[in-house]
Amino acid sequence: MANKNYDNIPEELKKLKQWVCFKAEQEIKADGSIHFVKRLINPYNGKWARVTEPTDWAFFSIAKKQMQKYNCDGLAFCLTKIKGENIRNDIFCIDLDKVLEESEKIEFTHFESYKIYEMFKGKTYIEYSMSGRGLHILGFGNLDKDSRNRKDVIEMYDCSRFMSLTGDTTPDSTNFLGQVESELKKANEKYVGKIVPISVKVNRGELSESDAELIEKIRNSKQGSKFSDLFDRGIGSANDNSANDFALCRILAFWTRNDASRIDSIFRQSALMRPKWDKIHGSQTYGQLTIQNAIASGGATRFSKK
Repeated sequence: MANKNYDNIPEELKKLKQWVCFKAEQEIKADGSIHFVKRLINPYNGKWARVTEPTDWAFFSIAKKQMQKYNCDGLAFCLTKIKGENIRNDIFCIDLDKVLEESEKIEFTHFESYKIYEMFKGKTYIEYSMSGRGLHILGFGNLDKDSRNRKDVIEMYDCSRFMSLTGDTTPDSTNFLGQVESELKKANEKYVGKIVPISVKVNRGELSESDAELIEKIRNSKQGSKFSDLFDRGIGSANDNSANDFALCRILAFWTRNDASRIDSIFRQSALMRPKWDKIHGSQTYGQLTIQNAIASGGATRFSKK
């Protein structure tokens, strides 16, 4: 595990009103394994925070002070495209997950991550992630609109995401955010790639009024951040779309009380919707099988509301 040293976090970040706290909680994956997920906490009131809602964010000094009050595990910075006072919309983060041989030692197990590190070292802020075996690279810059966000262990974001920072800097880190947009775009294009448009047009229809109301309830729940990533952006904690399809269906199973037709209706409005959903697998479509498995796994009993 990395050591937390929040004093090392650049002043450019500390002076911004884009901070929240987080708690690490256990979650059961589709295969039955257990992993930890981070739940965002509003520093002002201790309730769930949303990564897309500036009213849930605080200045660094406030978030750090309130972290102990609400028994949180750390601090997180929210990346955004929103414009506002004390908010910057030109900050990115590259997350290289578990790419180091040993904790807090710059020896790589993943060649592409090593090449990315070489592009940014000495130019901007770089820290070890919570595990000690990953890296966060932060700087000033924005990704192109058609940039992909993730490939294998490499993730690159400039909005609608939070980064749990440690302040545990690498030997080649600066104490400031560098102007490295050109490096960001080169690294993204070479190691992550562009979004390839789906050639087959998918008719998603329209949401009913009741479905729209339900979606709004989910957005305002403790699952809001995860739901938004899956539903709005087609991005999840898993490395493949099928696992993310399953994750979204499990959330919908809970909120619809295992109503398969309603799960299907809402899923079709999501960013994950693609022609594969209606592809026949045996006697059922891929979508029907995914919904069936989500319900069978206990979707409606897996989560608890707050």
